[in-house]
Amino acid sequence: MEGPLDTSGTGMILQSLCVLEAAGRSDDRFAAAGQRMLECLKRCERGGKVLRSSAECGGIGIYPQRYGSYAWSVAPYLISLSGRQRKPEAVNP
Repeated sequence: MEGPLDTSGTGMILQSLCVLEAAGRSDDRFAAAGQRMLECLKRCERGGKVLRSSAECGGIGIYPQRYGSYAWSVAPYLISLSGRQRKPEAVNP
């Protein structure tokens, strides 16, 4: 892997895997990857904040190397955490 961990990207990918799982379109590879991502995000959470999220871009092609806690990392994590703790039929009746 190149570069620092970006929890916002990890959270969004995990949220997508949860949607696949809820729709019954997941397999063991996706479930294992999703579990590793969830554990990674749990390790990055401190006091209700998900740390290590890339800061907002400064314009086209301007991405400062600042990391912190932002809504775009916290929201997908919480949605994914909620979805993975419920049975798929409860997520997608």
